[in-house]
Amino acid sequence: MNYKIALCLVMIFSANFLMAAISEKQVSIIENLIMNQHLSDNQIDQEYLESCQRLNIRYSDACDKCLFGFESFSEFKTDLLGKSLAFQTIQIDSVFSKIIITNQSKDSKTIFLKKDRLISSAFYYRQISQTYECQYYKYYFSDSTRFNQFASNYLDNETDKFLKNVGLNKDSMKVNLLKTKKINYIICKDMDEMECITGFRTNGIALLNEDTIVSIDPAHFHEAIHILINFVTEKPFLYTHPLFQEGLAVALGGRSGRSAETMIEAGKFLTDAGFICVSDLFNIQDFNQTDPSISYPVSAYVVTAELSEGYDHFLKLYRKYSGNAQQINQMIINQNDLINQNKRDSLTSKYNAPFNTKNINKKQLSKKENWTISEISNNNSNDYCYSLIIKKGIYLFEIDKRINGFKSRIFAENLPNTNYKQQRYLLKVDENECILYDLFLEKIIYMISNGFSDQPLIIEQKNNTISLNTNYELLIKLLK
Repeated sequence: MNYKIALCLVMIFSANFLMAAISEKQVSIIENLIMNQHLSDNQIDQEYLESCQRLNIRYSDACDKCLFGFESFSEFKTDLLGKSLAFQTIQIDSVFSKIIITNQSKDSKTIFLKKDRLISSAFYYRQISQTYECQYYKYYFSDSTRFNQFASNYLDNETDKFLKNVGLNKDSMKVNLLKTKKINYIICKDMDEMECITGFRTNGIALLNEDTIVSIDPAHFHEAIHILINFVTEKPFLYTHPLFQEGLAVALGGRSGRSAETMIEAGKFLTDAGFICVSDLFNIQDFNQTDPSISYPVSAYVVTAELSEGYDHFLKLYRKYSGNAQQINQMIINQNDLINQNKRDSLTSKYNAPFNTKNINKKQLSKKENWTISEISNNNSNDYCYSLIIKKGIYLFEIDKRINGFKSRIFAENLPNTNYKQQRYLLKVDENECILYDLFLEKIIYMISNGFSDQPLIIEQKNNTISLNTNYELLIKLLK
């Protein structure tokens, strides 16, 4: 099909872009995308195609991997058939151009082209970005102050652990392929840049078409897991029940700026307190109707329990509850496939100790201007924890000049009028929460909150102080 579209083009010149007329070849690409028809080899850029295929991830239920993400163009099918679309073609430079497609409702979609052949917006962005390579990832960024090597080292280390846990030898051909071809990682300087690249205002997203992470944070392992699990699974399906898909990503990589440990703690509390039953998430329709602030941490809690049985056990579950689009919509998890409920419930809090403790010995370890640390031990066992009395406020720890130039988003949000001096940790204490951030990784690594307990974990004291009990050794180390 080749519809003639009436266009009202105004020639606008600027320092960067030139408005141009649309060609028949460009119209043909757009029509094929909207009508969900196959694109010929001369309509897709070869370098983009090779980028999509570099990790050898082939989905059992989907072809044309390079066209993942373009599915929404079919929403314009009626507008195309009704000849009511308007095109605005912008020539970015001698190689790249983009076309903004708008319907009568003023909804718009954008495609990027390289010499009149289709590419993705992320592919275009990578061509104009600064880069840094580590063992498993190639970073791209427009603002170098959003990158630091502590974050890339963290991602490499977590990836090493994951590959080992799933049984891949570090010298295997598969691991060497990942080291050579790498997962792309685009760090966005802000939400506006994120929206320009992905179309969404979100902290992060995994683009499965070209195995690329796009995130506003420099160490988003949650999104990496979405790509890695498909990399290690032979001929994966594109769709997996979210209890396992998102549960794994949260259990290993956290979510929304919170570490995996804090999310698992939240999931355990939500189930223990009766806010939700695990079985409420077995039906995929019920899962999708549950708020992610509940379904995601509970899924991480469930997956953590399944991982305690070994990765072979979990991967069998992951494969069993994967399928094509039709299969996934009818999928319901069988309770008998999961480990015993009592065993799951036996998972105990790593870091949060109850405030009221009987038969205890208390020994002061450190006393400073704003806090006092004591060790509490039980007369009847070897168990111990720490008691902390601390003034409310924000505290900074561990300056590291090796990442000079990095600017922490979380630091700026909490201390907008303060100069960042490459501190690694920020502790925020008030009457309801005690939160420890890793500023280099841009996430919460520890949190005690009265909102996630049926008994007070934080007690407000006189002189603007609070008291709490904790088992988190890093927090005590920083305060000593």
